[in-house]
Amino acid sequence: MTVQGILKGVLCGRWMNKVETRNVFYYGSTINNYNDYQTNDFLAVEDGLSAIASNITPITVTTMNYYRSDIYMWDGAHWTLVYQAPMINPGVSLSDALAPQVAVLVKMTTDSFRMKGHKYFGGICKEAMLLGLLTDSAIDVMVAVGAQIMDDRAHGGRIWYPGIPGKTSAFAPFKETVLYDILSTMRRRKIGVGM
Repeated sequence: MTVQGILKGVLCGRWMNKVETRNVFYYGSTINNYNDYQTNDFLAVEDGLSAIASNITPITVTTMNYYRSDIYMWDGAHWTLVYQAPMINPGVSLSDALAPQVAVLVKMTTDSFRMKGHKYFGGICKEAMLLGLLTDSAIDVMVAVGAQIMDDRAHGGRIWYPGIPGKTSAFAPFKETVLYDILSTMRRRKIGVGM
C-alpha cells in the first residue's frame, strides 16, 4: 500500500512508578500530502491507543498504569511530536506480578515476509499464567487486544490503517494477528522497556 501520511502512536506506561514502557504503533493513510494532517487524525490514533490500553488491563497488576499517548507525524524527513493525551488505565488484577521482563506477545503479519509487528505487554499478573502458559481467560484478553491493534481507525472521515512503514515509501498494513499462549520476554535493549 502506498500511503502519503504516516502517524506513530506511542502508548506510554509505568510499572511500580519505576519502570517505563513504550509500545509503538504505526498508522498509514492515503492523505494528499504531509501538510494535510488534521486534529481528527490524531484523535483517531489516540482512540486506538486508548482501546488497546483498556483491553490489556484485565491481566495487568494494579501497579501497571498506561498514562499517556504520544502521537508523532512523519513529514517526509523526520518524526515530530504533534499531540499528547493523558489517560488513566491502571491494571485491575490484585494478584502478584510476574518478573519485570516477562510479557505477553502479540505478533502481526503483513504481506511482506520481512515486515512483522511484535508488541510486548509487561506488568502481567501471576493469575494470568498456569504451568507456564496463559490461561484461557488471559488468551481471551489477548484476542481482544489483537483485535484492537488490527482495527482501522477513523475519527471524522479519514481512515488510518495499522501496519509498518518501510524504509522507502512503502507501508505494509497488518493482515492477521498471531497470539502465543507461552509467555515471552520484552528484554531487548534495556531491562523493563518494551519497545
